[in-house]
Amino acid sequence: APHVDTGIDALVGRMLAIEPSRRPSAADVATEIDRLLRFDESSQETRWRRRWLSYEAGAAAVVVILAAAGVTWWRMARAPVQGGIPAIAVLPLANLSGDASKDYLGVGISDALNTSLGRFAGVSVVSRSTVEEA
Repeated sequence: APHVDTGIDALVGRMLAIEPSRRPSAADVATEIDRLLRFDESSQETRWRRRWLSYEAGAAAVVVILAAAGVTWWRMARAPVQGGIPAIAVLPLANLSGDASKDYLGVGISDALNTSLGRFAGVSVVSRSTVEEA
């Protein structure tokens, strides 16, 4: 039968031998049954140990996954915030003509650019004084 242990199957086969000289004695049968029972207990213990080893391996995997998730979360929490509104600063234009009387022209053009750029909702314009302080 497929569900009978091979050791028991072999013992029963020897006990049913046609020739009485090939049959095991009662003491041999008792010894064989005792051996088979000890083997069965050890195989159950082995199965129990394997089950616990698989539980331990699963627990170790969970710990590793949680540690990796914690490190990832910690790194993301410390990362600088990306995005936001872009900022621009227009510095006074330099007078390359050499004529000091035209210096006002560079300042006037940069102020006009700051005013025009300040009208856009997606851009933040940094003032000239803030740039000069930095």
